[in-house]
Amino acid sequence: MQSPCASTSSSGSRPTWLRRRRAMATLPRLSLMVTLATIATLPLAGTAGAAAAAAAKHHKAKHHKPKHKRHHRGSTKPTAKGHAITITGGSVTLAFTSAAWSKLDHSLGSTFTDTTTPVEPATATSTGTFTFPVTGGSLNSATGQGSVKASGGITVTSSTNLGALGSSGNTATATNPVVAIGSSSTVTMTSEQFSPSTVPLFDLKTGSIKPAVTGGTVTLSGIPVMLTSPGEQLFSTVGSFTTTEEIGTLTIAATS
Repeated sequence: MQSPCASTSSSGSRPTWLRRRRAMATLPRLSLMVTLATIATLPLAGTAGAAAAAAAKHHKAKHHKPKHKRHHRGSTKPTAKGHAITITGGSVTLAFTSAAWSKLDHSLGSTFTDTTTPVEPATATSTGTFTFPVTGGSLNSATGQGSVKASGGITVTSSTNLGALGSSGNTATATNPVVAIGSSSTVTMTSEQFSPSTVPLFDLKTGSIKPAVTGGTVTLSGIPVMLTSPGEQLFSTVGSFTTTEEIGTLTIAATS
């Protein structure tokens, strides 16, 4: 009877147990080689993945540029030049032409007398320049547009003295002028001669008038003044006037 350790295989002359032993000895080596091969490939895979990610990022950045939102800021260019100045004082001066004043203040002997006088606190010169103190309002320093309020007024009186036959007369008064300067410019005053009592007595030609600003004073000089229909009615109390007749100039010196 043969010992198992001495048995041989029919396929070779080496004992079977020796072949098995050598086969088992090679298994750890093969496993180690597989492990090392796997580890060796890991950095390469990581590098390839990083390279692929970088390439994708570059492509996205190149073809998909970020859109920057535009911030539409309000225009700094003003819609109107200059700025509004609140008026606290100053004066409005109405200077009648010599032709108009000759009809507003004259006499024929002692029989007919026409006079035009100021209503306080307004003042007047003997040559027909009336000055009204400003009480308030607002003007644009560049365009001169706005509104100016003043105090005082004008009284026109026509009287007839026929001696023993008696005397008669007519009087009309307009007070508290308000000067409005814009697309259409007027001087409005209050008079009991009209209903309603506040009416525009004068139209102003302001198209070529430019304000002058000195310190806190805005001045508009030499504005042509023409009679409106109510103005013609009021001043015809003492003389013969017509609507649209130019009777003088207006000057505004408004202080803030």
